Amino acid sequence: MIGYKLTPSQAAEISGQFFNDETTFNPIQDINGEWFIFGGEVNGFITVEEFNWVKTLQPSEYVPPINTNLP
Repeated sequence: MIGYKLTPSQAAEISGQFFNDETTFNPIQDINGEWFIFGGEVNGFITVEEFNWVKTLQPSEYVPPINTNLP
């Protein structure tokens, strides 16, 4: 799966912040603890200028964590 990798400080900066009138950034960690956002958060309709820098992030391989909480 392809995502867009963030540094820990970038993830903290944008987490929960609105990038338009209705949608917030929701960075998640992969199996290696790296932070990612995905297509709609990068290619979506960003109306808050201070977050336009996410459009410059390069695609990177996201490996989802293994769910060990299955019944």
